[in-house]
Amino acid sequence: MLKTDLSSDAKQRIDDLYTAACKHGTTYEAVVHSTFCDLVLDEFSDREADKPAFAYAREAYGYQTQDELRATQAEDWNNGVCSHGLDWMTCPAGCFEQD
Repeated sequence: MLKTDLSSDAKQRIDDLYTAACKHGTTYEAVVHSTFCDLVLDEFSDREADKPAFAYAREAYGYQTQDELRATQAEDWNNGVCSHGLDWMTCPAGCFEQD
């Protein structure tokens, strides 16, 4: 368990953001993850006082910074996986279609 100066309100807010991301992304784990990362970034600034919130989000739910998230998505793309966490045969959004 992460030992930080995180308030119970901030911890609950991170937990609520993850729940909201799960509702948004439903069964698409990659969508849940990227939505959660975006929600945390929107909710908490990167002020010194908010560092415990980001640390909790990282430990509890795998939070990544925008740079980390983009690097993960680029690596996934190179491995044939789109931002939805699906391959060219299963993505209904047409991520792999060429114009």
